[in-house]
Amino acid sequence: MSIAQSLAQHAIQPETEFNTFKFETIGTAIAGTIQAVKWDFKTQFDDKANIVSILDETDGIVKDIWVSTVQLINGLKLNPIGVGGQPLGRSVQAGDQIYVRLDNIQQLEGGKSFKHYSIAIQPGNLAAQAQPVAQPAGYGAPQPGYGQPPAQPSYGQPPAQPAAPTQPGYGQPPAQPPAQPGMPGDGAIPF
Repeated sequence: MSIAQSLAQHAIQPETEFNTFKFETIGTAIAGTIQAVKWDFKTQFDDKANIVSILDETDGIVKDIWVSTVQLINGLKLNPIGVGGQPLGRSVQAGDQIYVRLDNIQQLEGGKSFKHYSIAIQPGNLAAQAQPVAQPAGYGAPQPGYGQPPAQPSYGQPPAQPAAPTQPGYGQPPAQPPAQPGMPGDGAIPF
């Protein structure tokens, strides 16, 4: 076997099959958890594309959204806004909850169209997915000589744990904005 034949066997082929979710009619929506994000990958046609793979909560099947329109690129990749109107400061990523609905198709001159979408993103809880790291005994506890009296031993009782710092809203999803009545596909955002 020649070197060229060996390399040909291990060449990375561009992906050609996707389970594409199509936004064809007004009100079509998908909601679920992002499983994978592929930004600027090379397609079989040698151009770059963006795909977000979502585990659809309605049927449990992973479906792919081609992020190719200006509004989807801005809303998912360049400037995503989370539920509650707070910028994410990053592109969407695996673990985020997402809801995308086609709201309108505007016909333009020359037979082209412009699709308008509603997008809602709930960032994934990466802190809950992380495993706690074991810390040595006494880590973070006040040390004698630094403004604290030495700790007195308490026999038969476990040592007191310091209170965890709290931040407003930490660990809870932000408040959801009310839905606008009368829009096609209206309903509660699933998160």
